[in-house]
This record gives sequence, C-alpha cells and structure tokens, in this order.
Amino acid sequence: MSLSFQEKLSSAVEELSKYNVISYIDGYNLYFGIRWEAIKKGSKDEPDPGWYRYLWVDLHAMSRNLLTNRQQLTALKYFTSPITTGKGKQERQNAFLDAVRTLRDTEMMGDN
Repeated sequence: MSLSFQEKLSSAVEELSKYNVISYIDGYNLYFGIRWEAIKKGSKDEPDPGWYRYLWVDLHAMSRNLLTNRQQLTALKYFTSPITTGKGKQERQNAFLDAVRTLRDTEMMGDN
C-alpha cells in the first residue's frame, strides 16, 4: 500500500526543524493596553476589575499561543521603564518585575 501525496507531504513537513522565535514584549504598552481595556469595559474612575487578571499574564504562555506549529519559543525579552512616581505604583511594578526575573529564558531590558 503506497502513501498518498498528501500523506508523504505531511510526513515530510513533520520532520522539518522548527524555526526559533524570540518574543519581544513592550511592558509599558502591554500594561496600558490592558488598563485601557479595563477602562473601556468600566469607566476611568472604576475600571472593570475583570481585566486585572491579565496584568499577571504568563508571558511565555502568551508568546507561545502566538506561534504556529512550525515555530518554537527560545527566548523572551521584556522591555520596560521604571516607574518614578508613586511609592505604591513603584512597589507593584517591582513585585511584577521580580516575578518576571524568575522566568526561564527571559531577559529584562531597560531595567536598571
């Protein structure tokens, strides 16, 4: 029994190596994009709290969900600027950045 062309092609594609992908994330735009959606669903004074769960998004999982089956995530680079006003804001950002630093294959950029 011989294989069809489609079966041969499918088998050959599975044997090809995957493309390595590095995910670059602009933390400032990610944060304010999520915040903007919370405001759109609620109001400026009372943003929809349902969106806040995305502020702690798993950056690797998010990046992997954007890949095709022919790609593999090899690194993640997270760019941000430190918050310089508001002690509470600085503490929250530092807690998030501490968590990001624990992620495997993640490089922090612009974090001094």
